[in-house]
Amino acid sequence: MLNKFVASALLLSSLTMAAPAFAATAMPVASTPAQLAIYTCVGTAVTTRETAVASAFTAFSSTETTALATRQSALQVAWGMSTAKTIRTAVMAAWKTYRTAHRAASKMHNAAVKASWQQFAKDRKACKPMKTTPVETPSAADDMTQ
Repeated sequence: MLNKFVASALLLSSLTMAAPAFAATAMPVASTPAQLAIYTCVGTAVTTRETAVASAFTAFSSTETTALATRQSALQVAWGMSTAKTIRTAVMAAWKTYRTAHRAASKMHNAAVKASWQQFAKDRKACKPMKTTPVETPSAADDMTQ
């Protein structure tokens, strides 16, 4: 009983001490109007990129939903057939049609995301950031901490 109490007390105190480490880091404050303009420009580029990525996902989701509904209907029809040979042929055709639609949707999504990141890179360069401004990559966070 005492061991459980001590263990829980230690856990609670370690979590309390670690909380400041997980606090959000503040954005750097622009010290000049030029820095503020750069931060604003990059912020706009990020917003544009994220909107394009979200739109690409919405289009992918819509296309994928349609493909799944089509597959469901085709499979229902297939399993309502009378012979094993016709069922097998119809099931395979339904899955082939779905695979084709899924691959096309994935390629469309990936191309749109890639294009949005490429446009972001151009927009980011157009902001003419200072050397101290971090360069953003697809794997980096959107924070501007120094």
